[in-house]
Amino acid sequence: MLLVSAFWNLPAFAATDQVTHGPLPTWVEPTALMAVPADASGMVFIRRQDVAVHLDQRGQQEYNNLRIKILHSNALQMGNIALNWNPAAGSPVVHAIAIYRGSEVIDVLKKTSFEVLRREDQLEAARLNGVLTAVLRVPDLRVGDELEVSYTTPTGDPTLGVNVSGVLFLQGSPAPGR
Repeated sequence: MLLVSAFWNLPAFAATDQVTHGPLPTWVEPTALMAVPADASGMVFIRRQDVAVHLDQRGQQEYNNLRIKILHSNALQMGNIALNWNPAAGSPVVHAIAIYRGSEVIDVLKKTSFEVLRREDQLEAARLNGVLTAVLRVPDLRVGDELEVSYTTPTGDPTLGVNVSGVLFLQGSPAPGR
């Protein structure tokens, strides 16, 4: 495995404690949906799962998109969505939360919104990290529905100031004869 570490000189993000809504970033190219096989089994079938990290003059951002088909009632808990972020790094942008039911597309964000929580997981040890959690319960999610969640979160570390670091793990093929 190859380890690559780099430092960039980037401006800090603006602090915010709200989830915003917006279009996909221009640097995102969602992958094609996988077809659901007729004999799909298990709890869910993942039709698309995209994760992309982007670095530019505004800082580092992570795009996530998940579209799943609910195959079992135990998977309905996938409708409990939680986003975590450091408000000093910026605000998460939700692009879409939708239910696909047959030919109908239900925009969950039209009738439901996120509730922002301040959950300090190490409060008993007198450690505060300031990370916020936004939660949303997708209403009326049913077995057979497809759920899509798409958002971008700033992931820079504000404690580094204008110096942002990152680590990228790359796996190469083993050398011949190994």
